[in-house]
Amino acid sequence: MEILGIGIDIVDLKLFSDTTISTPGILSRIFSEDEIMMNNSSLGGVFAAKEAIHKALANFTSVPLGDIKVIRDSKKPKIQLSGKHSNLNETLRMEVSISHHGNYAVAIGMVLREKELHPLETR
Repeated sequence: MEILGIGIDIVDLKLFSDTTISTPGILSRIFSEDEIMMNNSSLGGVFAAKEAIHKALANFTSVPLGDIKVIRDSKKPKIQLSGKHSNLNETLRMEVSISHHGNYAVAIGMVLREKELHPLETR
């Protein structure tokens, strides 16, 4: 595997809550309908994850936060891109880890690609 990018983000959950309340339309621009249904702490973690992946992808493309989906259908969150960057779901592996402590949520994201082997190398 080849690491293409790493990103990290931390969110002050109180400031995040205040911002989402005072900025009309921000939730629908950044989050999917499923994500919006989460409580503030979880949503803050999802925002940190989106920012971390956004930063990890920044080395080679710019993906709007609203096109980065955090899917929580298992113990481990998964990343899925939508919109014009959805084709990257097939070629990249995106990993994210989210953690909470007190009034903060933090996430680290990593974007990887399987390393292309030289024709003489074997798998």
